[in-house]
Amino acid sequence: MNSDIELLDALKGYLGHKTDVQLADYLTLTRHAIYKIRANEVKLGSLQRLKILDKLGYLEAVSVIKSIAPKYLAEVIAEKLQDHVAIIALANIKDSESPEVDTQLLA
Repeated sequence: MNSDIELLDALKGYLGHKTDVQLADYLTLTRHAIYKIRANEVKLGSLQRLKILDKLGYLEAVSVIKSIAPKYLAEVIAEKLQDHVAIIALANIKDSESPEVDTQLLA
């Protein structure tokens, strides 16, 4: 099945919309555009796709994952410290899941 159609159906159910006209209004699309997406003639635009993912909570999950990444944590720590030496040291931390990265972050 087409992922755009799955996204439309998921959003339609989430919002409790009964018709594609309601869905089109929410996405600021025409009813005809929704029809063409469902017919696999066109794809959802990036803005509409992001709007759907955001509404369904997928983007929040991504931001949670990002917020616990070592590189992001290092940047937050460096900002809080306002210490130029620490900022330079923390900038060298790579994003990966390894004990070495965690050790670098703690150091």
